[in-house]
Amino acid sequence: NSGTGVVTFDPSGSELIDGDSTFTLYPGGSCCVQCDGGGLRKVGVYQISSFQCIHARDEKPSGTEGGTSSSGSNTRVLNTVVINSIPGASLSSNKVTLPPGVYVFAAHAPVGIGSGAHRLNLYNYTNSSNVLTGRNTAAPSSGAAFASGNDGQFTLSVASDLELRHYISAGVATYGLGSPSSTG
Repeated sequence: NSGTGVVTFDPSGSELIDGDSTFTLYPGGSCCVQCDGGGLRKVGVYQISSFQCIHARDEKPSGTEGGTSSSGSNTRVLNTVVINSIPGASLSSNKVTLPPGVYVFAAHAPVGIGSGAHRLNLYNYTNSSNVLTGRNTAAPSSGAAFASGNDGQFTLSVASDLELRHYISAGVATYGLGSPSSTG
């Protein structure tokens, strides 16, 4: 699909394609469809023909703490777009809006010393569900602070607002969402 819209394969009548009544191919994706006499099936793998990216992050002045964390789910601040080459993508109110498509995702977020167990999740605010669940990590009660990470691939069938939700077992005042750092 070299266009900007989605291509939907809709087999005739009761025919299915890999067991589904329709199949959607997003911009930049490609595959072969084969009829084996008993049905249709997709052959090959999606291929993204061009790299598009949105890089959103939390930027604070040098020496500023990350903020107070609470026990439970904490929505991470996203206030700056560094790169955005995805048509229809945007950032507003800590949420990244993405159009339908297949995405590769990577994120990390710090926590303060004493935060205990924590996990960074990519959350779909539009349909109220976790898209990707991060790895379980634990921050010690003393020593160096830790960061939690999350990465993977996901598909959106409709435009969606996504946010980072950081589950933290023990809230920490002032630097629970990251210790201050100097840009030196």
